Amino acid sequence: YSTKGAPCVCMKAWHKADHSKPAPGDGPKRGTPHNLKTTQMRNFLKQSPNPTLGAAVDETKEAYRAHDPRISELKPPAKQQEALDCLEIILMVYLQSVAEKVDDGPGTKKRAPTFKEMRAEKLRVTSY
Repeated sequence: YSTKGAPCVCMKAWHKADHSKPAPGDGPKRGTPHNLKTTQMRNFLKQSPNPTLGAAVDETKEAYRAHDPRISELKPPAKQQEALDCLEIILMVYLQSVAEKVDDGPGTKKRAPTFKEMRAEKLRVTSY
């Protein structure tokens, strides 16, 4: 698995009729891998309006597995998991770099949250 062919965190939208180039403008995108992944995530957030980051990341990985052929067609299936774990690490490292620092109390220096702490965080305080 290489980062050169890795799907970005947000998949490119392709016109359904022409998969030779990304869709910059108008054209049917319903039923494309990007649309199906987005729909799965939208449904997840309707069913679970206040998920933890961990639950949302896990659902995102499953949406990629189900709808991105660059993931779903990897063989053996262990390669799919490796690719999804790679995407998770990229996402978590980015989020960790922009997250609010954790204060462990007097006399301690603020630190970046751990992945475990981040996965436990609720994404939304109020539902949309």
